[in-house]
Amino acid sequence: MSLQSVTEETGRTLAHVLLADGTDYAVAALQGGYARFVADAVTDSYANVLRSAESAATAAKAGLWGPPCNGSPTMPPVAPPPVTVPPAPASTPKPAAPKPSTQKPTEEPDTSSVYYANCDAARAAGAAPIYVGEPGYRAALDRNKDGVACE
Repeated sequence: MSLQSVTEETGRTLAHVLLADGTDYAVAALQGGYARFVADAVTDSYANVLRSAESAATAAKAGLWGPPCNGSPTMPPVAPPPVTVPPAPASTPKPAAPKPSTQKPTEEPDTSSVYYANCDAARAAGAAPIYVGEPGYRAALDRNKDGVACE
């Protein structure tokens, strides 16, 4: 890349950027549609070269001259697409308490010598609640007949 100084007819000195292959950067940018020509900046025959480069980009709808700008760099901003927020994961339901059995529990014969006269005695002994099959269970201590005595 290099700079080339050019003195205009008006006496102003301009610097042109030349790429390594000798291409004028301003002309290449205008032809590609990556720049717009501003007539105030250049007043000599070089302006015709720049206008011609911009006209070529306009005709080809290149860069700024194609979608979405279509030659208007002051288009309103495009709204971003709406963000879809995934629903929060459903909470895991707690397991329901087991329903009481509607069948009358069968009282298993107690082969041990454990006997509680009432639930107060079972609680005092630290045995309450007493489940069917455990020593000391009797249907008489199971008021709701769900298989658990002295609840």
